[in-house]
Amino acid sequence: MKKPANLEMTLKAAMFIVGVMNEKYGENFEVNPNIEEGSFDLDMNGEEYDGGSYTVDGDGTIMIWSIGYMKAPENRIVGNVNECNETKTNMAFDRLDTVA
Repeated sequence: MKKPANLEMTLKAAMFIVGVMNEKYGENFEVNPNIEEGSFDLDMNGEEYDGGSYTVDGDGTIMIWSIGYMKAPENRIVGNVNECNETKTNMAFDRLDTVA
């Protein structure tokens, strides 16, 4: 089992995903306050957890764990927190289409 990211790295990933999701869908995504090391959930339009559940590994890998991704585990990886300051094309945001 991989080591989870620390809280700082997890928050960086969460805030980046929130920004992308808000821009992409025009909805109000927010980080759920129950964030912890290596794991976060997003609320959407005030509905708790409606924005998906995510993990961040110690190496920076961001994975989505929503139901739609259980059939194809290889599609869970949406990017790496170390690429969050680079272009969005480096991350697989098309995989987030089933969230919203």
